[in-house]
Amino acid sequence: MADELPMRDVVKMVLEAEGESKVILEEAAAEAERIAAEARREAMNLVQASRRETAEQADAIVRSAEQEADRERQLRLEQAAAEIGAAVDLDKRAMESAVQAVVRCVCGGS
Repeated sequence: MADELPMRDVVKMVLEAEGESKVILEEAAAEAERIAAEARREAMNLVQASRRETAEQADAIVRSAEQEADRERQLRLEQAAAEIGAAVDLDKRAMESAVQAVVRCVCGGS
């Protein structure tokens, strides 16, 4: 086939093929960049979601620890009040006053 065509036509066909190849390569490069950009966006979204989830879990752990500390403090206050009540033979008014003094002392109130 190439033997039957003039050289000008062969050169024209080669140039056209090169042009088509260039367009195909440019389109492929653009598609690759689009895919890479989408992958970067998706990765960023996953990282942000993971960070939010981790922060929420950390907050839940802190809240749980605070609640446990509050329960422990309350238990210790009750135990201290019971020990004071058992160790000291006071009338009801004096015992209430002593318990309130202990609570103020432990809780830092005045």
